[in-house]
Amino acid sequence: MRIHIRGQMGVQILQSFVAISKLHDDEKPIIVLNTANLKYDGTEKLTQVFNVKCEIRHQDEIRKTPYWEHGAAELAMASRERVLRDWLLPKPELITPKLLNVLHCRGGDKSVASAESYKILANETRLKIDLVVSNDTVLGETIATHIGADFNPQSTAIDDWAMILNAAAVVAAPSAFISSTLMIDPNKIIYFAGPRLCDGPYESTSGDLLFIEEMQQYCPKVKLIK
Repeated sequence: MRIHIRGQMGVQILQSFVAISKLHDDEKPIIVLNTANLKYDGTEKLTQVFNVKCEIRHQDEIRKTPYWEHGAAELAMASRERVLRDWLLPKPELITPKLLNVLHCRGGDKSVASAESYKILANETRLKIDLVVSNDTVLGETIATHIGADFNPQSTAIDDWAMILNAAAVVAAPSAFISSTLMIDPNKIIYFAGPRLCDGPYESTSGDLLFIEEMQQYCPKVKLIK
């Protein structure tokens, strides 16, 4: 049975879990990655994170499976163990727990929060941040310098995602990049910025916030800093 996904790494992961959850147990998924009209790198990322046990096809269309709608988190969590067992098996080499507190700053064309808001967020969690990861070198270096944390401008998206997965605690603005790690470890400690601190130019955070709010009933260590 075909399921449709579209987007970057975290979005591909969340859409896959939600879409597979809608299949019957005896149906084998065929993951169709749609890449039409994208202005960013929407190439296939699932195989960087998982040993994928079903077919992945590529298609020049725009179909996708929303994770930002009411009930999507419940669907994803209801079938999470089955998906991880049968179809998307996490790569063992990515799971190497580290005792680091990590702050993720989302920049580029989807800047959710300002540098000042990230500083406030870090302060309100009262954590000692060890490492800042970001897709925006200027933003990452600015915040790392201010809070006295390390920052590696050479890290890749999969490096950053694995660091978040294995962190002792994570501080971040709402994004699928962060929320997708909960599919592997729902017991992660994550502090997300609430609406008050989402003051960046990218305003489409309501869907991510809805997903996070619904995930809190399954992930007791996920907090929204309101």
